[in-house]
Amino acid sequence: MASNREKLRAFLSTRGMTTAAFAERVGVRHAATVSLWTTGARTPGLATAARIELATGGFVRAIDWAVAVDQGPQAA
Repeated sequence: MASNREKLRAFLSTRGMTTAAFAERVGVRHAATVSLWTTGARTPGLATAARIELATGGFVRAIDWAVAVDQGPQAA
């Protein structure tokens, strides 16, 4: 099963969307934040994860980010 970071990278890639455009879409200030999510260096908070789910049409699910946090940094 693909991780959320892999799913988010795939979502951005298949749509030709930049991290800056996605950051704006989900209401974060910096494209670098989205990049950190795609590498697993950071995990979005629950409210942001819910916005990611909405922005991706459910392709990247909010609950999966929460499960990854519970399992520790290796799971993200």
